[in-house]
Amino acid sequence: MRSAMSILLVFLLAGAAHGDSILLASEAEAAAAKPWECCDHYVMSRLRIFPPLHRCEDADVYVCNDWYSTAEPGPFCTPWPWGDCCDAAVCTRAYIPTCACADEVESCAAACKDCEVVDSSEPPRYVCKDQFKGQPGLRCTPDDDDTTDYSNSV
Repeated sequence: MRSAMSILLVFLLAGAAHGDSILLASEAEAAAAKPWECCDHYVMSRLRIFPPLHRCEDADVYVCNDWYSTAEPGPFCTPWPWGDCCDAAVCTRAYIPTCACADEVESCAAACKDCEVVDSSEPPRYVCKDQFKGQPGLRCTPDDDDTTDYSNSV
């Protein structure tokens, strides 16, 4: 009984020394901010835990081997090569997908490096053939029954 009282006293003193150490889940999330503002090259830990641990390996962000526990590590720093939105996104099923946009547009976005003319289109239409590692972004013309937000501000 005496040892149980000693242990309780130690915990009470430790709690008093650290002030308010019990946080609600929302307070804990706010207190544990991501160590980066945006990142293009995420690495997920091989530990099989949820939420998984992520580390940003961008050259200008990789500091102190920071790992962050989150299901959504974004946002990405690099803009989508096809612009702000895409209706015909084609993506792999990887954890962080590789996506392309097959929208036929009047002109490619400035970030697009591989812009091709669509054959037999009058007036001429273009498709950006670049690929992007990450979510494809918002749809340009959202469906009434589709409320999915594909933005990369994860």
